Amino acid sequence: MSGPLARFVAGFELKLGEAGYTPGSVVTQVRLLAHLSRWLRANHLEVIDLSDRWIDKFFEARRARNCTWCVSPEALKPLLALLSELNLLPASEPLPAGSAADVVLAKFHRYLLDERGLAATTAGAYVYRARRFVDGCPLGAQLAATTTGDVTRAVLTESATLSIGATQFFVAALRSFLRFCSMEGLIPRGLFLE
Repeated sequence: MSGPLARFVAGFELKLGEAGYTPGSVVTQVRLLAHLSRWLRANHLEVIDLSDRWIDKFFEARRARNCTWCVSPEALKPLLALLSELNLLPASEPLPAGSAADVVLAKFHRYLLDERGLAATTAGAYVYRARRFVDGCPLGAQLAATTTGDVTRAVLTESATLSIGATQFFVAALRSFLRFCSMEGLIPRGLFLE
């Protein structure tokens, strides 16, 4: 392990164990910490530089390298919580006004965590895939006009570039998102995949 986060590994593992993370989840979180630490070092950054902007750039770099695990900022929540407790993070940047899509996706994320009880990493992965669907729709965040054709096109587009397992995960996330949108009255009932 190298980079500015290396010194936090032992405390992070302990905190994850106390929070009830499984050994496999602890390994995944520590691997993500190691990747972030090396990325910070390569970009001449320190822990205090971990603003939302740099975190987004880290995940953009991961996605550009076709990483398939921990590809959204939600995955860093446990580490950021520890760093925040230690007062090592920069002051929060003011949040820009969110688009309609951002607002819906934030509500969807909260629903997954609070109502469905999903793990933060799973909820983040679902939101990431829901965003790909919304961004790929011709009408963007105007979900009320979404048709079954839009849903079918999205699944076919994903299946053309992803493995069968990744496509199945996309469909599961999309089904959950569309069900949520239906419950919220954002799309017609029955549009979600059965």
